[in-house]
Amino acid sequence: MSSTDPFLAARVDDGIEHTASKGWLVVGLIGGAIAGAAFTLVTGGVGTAVLAATIAGAAGGGGLGEVLGSMSWAPKHETGRLITGSPNVFINDRAAVMAHVSVGECDEHGPALQRVAEGSSRVYINGFPAARISDLLTCSAAISEGSSNVRIGGEKVQTDPISPEIPDWVHKVLLGVGLAATAVLAGPVVALLGFAGGMSGSYAGAFIGGRLYGEGSDGQKWFALGGSFAGGITGARGGMRLSAGRFSETNGVPLSKEKFDEIIKIPKGEKPDPGSYLPQKYIQQHAEEFSNGASRIVSKSDYNKYGIGKPDKWKSEFVSSKKNMDAIIEETKKAGTGMSDRLGIPKEQLESGDLLRIDFLPTEKYTPRIPTGNEFGARDTDPLWLPGGKLPNGDFEAVISTEGMKNGIDYRVYDFKSGDIYD
Repeated sequence: MSSTDPFLAARVDDGIEHTASKGWLVVGLIGGAIAGAAFTLVTGGVGTAVLAATIAGAAGGGGLGEVLGSMSWAPKHETGRLITGSPNVFINDRAAVMAHVSVGECDEHGPALQRVAEGSSRVYINGFPAARISDLLTCSAAISEGSSNVRIGGEKVQTDPISPEIPDWVHKVLLGVGLAATAVLAGPVVALLGFAGGMSGSYAGAFIGGRLYGEGSDGQKWFALGGSFAGGITGARGGMRLSAGRFSETNGVPLSKEKFDEIIKIPKGEKPDPGSYLPQKYIQQHAEEFSNGASRIVSKSDYNKYGIGKPDKWKSEFVSSKKNMDAIIEETKKAGTGMSDRLGIPKEQLESGDLLRIDFLPTEKYTPRIPTGNEFGARDTDPLWLPGGKLPNGDFEAVISTEGMKNGIDYRVYDFKSGDIYD
């Protein structure tokens, strides 16, 4: 293990060590991939969304693992020893080690020998900077052992190029696939602004941390990490707001106005599946909205006559999310007005006591999806059905199949006015 005194003189046969960056990067890749996939599955993601979340999680987890593995408290591991030194200068009866000419054997970068690349700016041995504990070799391994009683002062001076522990191409690959996966999940605007914010925050944090705690210190790395997270979140939120403003003409659905209008004009029965034109991130958000159940309001007479579902082979039904229905009722009750407008139901009918609320529970028969516009009940006359699973007021809507659902198990029926269970 390395000493806490970085000025102890290095000698032949002293050990060298690498940080945990490489191993923790791999652990982070695996952990991030599992976390990304699990979160997406739990929140209703499928197919491309799960793959993209897995890749994004792996990229983020790998980067985090690499930084944490380079901290001073992270465990280091010996990877070799110094094997050449001065022919005529000895420290504790062992040849003194110098930058540029002395070499070491590193198990992680063999069989080529690795040159000592750093030493003292003040003390020279045979014309070359004397090496000490913590000075690096060209493979980024640090000298971990040294003399117990000979100290060599002076700032570090670098004599040879030092390769990073993690090759630059690995960083570029992680950055590229992480950015691409985020673009699939959240859209290119959010991905690019989040990336720009993260990079800016990281540089700012590294600058401040370096001034406060020193270059290469744990404090600098923590500041860089914190700045990266804060900047990335800020940039992503800005991207979300910008994206929302871009789609004001399409009812908040992330489509161009031309595509939005094109889908509306396609005859009913021929409209494409939403998965072919909507971003995976939006589809995932829609699924999350309905993950805890759905609701709809019907008249007692219609329910008693037709039950649940439209008269098609799936007994399909358009629904709002339970979460949104609860919010509308709570908000309009507090305000004392507006429920009629939010629900699209005449005020007289709301007050008549003739309405029922049906809550569909998230059982195995519950399969909400974004309407295609081909469903029974999707309007092809004014007011027109709109693509994207949203009502004209911006609330989410979905379509479900009620085939085989059982009252009390898959759905419950309540008197809308009193809240009592309706038999």
